[in-house]
Order: sequence, then structure tokens, then C-alpha cells
Amino acid sequence: MKFYKRTRYPYWSNTKLQDIVMFPSDLIYSIRIYFKNSKGNTHVLDGGLEKGQWYDLTYRIPHCLFSELEKFIEKEKGLETHEWEKTLTFNEDWGVKPDDEKYGKLTHQALAAIEQDAIYSWWKSVKDREYTSLEDDNNYEEKEQEMLIRLVKIYRSLWT
Repeated sequence: MKFYKRTRYPYWSNTKLQDIVMFPSDLIYSIRIYFKNSKGNTHVLDGGLEKGQWYDLTYRIPHCLFSELEKFIEKEKGLETHEWEKTLTFNEDWGVKPDDEKYGKLTHQALAAIEQDAIYSWWKSVKDREYTSLEDDNNYEEKEQEMLIRLVKIYRSLWT
């Protein structure tokens, strides 16, 4: 179990004294966080795969990662927020003046949301697909690899 030290007060000159005084609340906080995280399995990638079935790693990796992206957009961030993010542009609210070259252009957050949406939309369209032919399967594998690379490139933008 990781021990968390909560907010520290800079006006305390003796940090050892502060550690002693804060120990009970830090311990309670750490225990609470531990149990909260252990109940929700926040550390487990959930691919929504059927329990008791065998899935090769080459199937589990993309399925779990794309399913986590789907869960992130739909539940953690929310579709409404996701749609709003795609429209963010640099303007006065961002401290950008109309004569600035950035003015009116999409923010980094908007560009990331657009890329997230492209991967998410592709995944939603293919996740329940059925194999039809070997050629179709090869085309799918190429597209899946491309989308996995795109997902890895933007994974740092997946925050709320």
C-alpha cells in the first residue's frame, strides 16, 4: 500500500514535527484511497471480454486499449464534454488577441479531442465486426495497427 502525505503547510519550519502531527490524517487518507481503488479495479484494463474464454495477446491488447478509450470518452470524460472540447479555439478567453496568428485556431486540447474522436469512431464501427475474408482480415489488421499507433501518440491527452 502506498502511503500518501497530504497537504503540507509551508509555514511549518520543522517538517518532522509536521509529519508527526499529520500522520493520523495521512494514514486514514491512505487507507481510504487504498480501499477505494481496490474496490474499483482502477488498475485493470477492462476489455469487456467474456470471462472463461481464451483470447490471444494479439487480440487482448488492441481490444483492451480501444475499450478503455471508449470507456474514457463515454463515462469518464462524457460525450457532451468531448463534443465541447472539439470546438475549443484560441480567443480572448485564452489570453490571445485577435491580431495573434493563433487567434481562432483550434487549441491543443481540441486537436487532441478530434484525434481521440477519430480513433473512438473507428473503434465503435468495427468492434463487433465479423470476419468475411482473408483480404478483409489483412486490411483490418493494417488499420488496427495504424489506430493503435495513433492511440499511443495521444495517450497523454487522455485526462479529465
